[in-house]
Amino acid sequence: MNANKPPSRRLQRVSELVRRELSEILRRDLSVEEVGLLTVNDVVVAPDLRTATAFVGFVGTKAQRAAAPERLESRSARIQQLLGSALRLKWTPVVR
Repeated sequence: MNANKPPSRRLQRVSELVRRELSEILRRDLSVEEVGLLTVNDVVVAPDLRTATAFVGFVGTKAQRAAAPERLESRSARIQQLLGSALRLKWTPVVR
């Protein structure tokens, strides 16, 4: 596969869909007092649509920014479950 080749239209649509749903899930399930403000900046989906990498930004106090990655990691299974329920795809990409 050519490294300079742009992602297909399907990959772009799935990436945007995962980004939008993940943002909504994080907004609903994580409180601002707990982790500050979270922003899903980008989602890169693998060509086989099985895995995705989410790039998340944190805004808040120093303690909130330190706690946010741990909170995301501890709730990753629940977030993945909610994402699978929200997406209408044959396979839900596993988000890292």
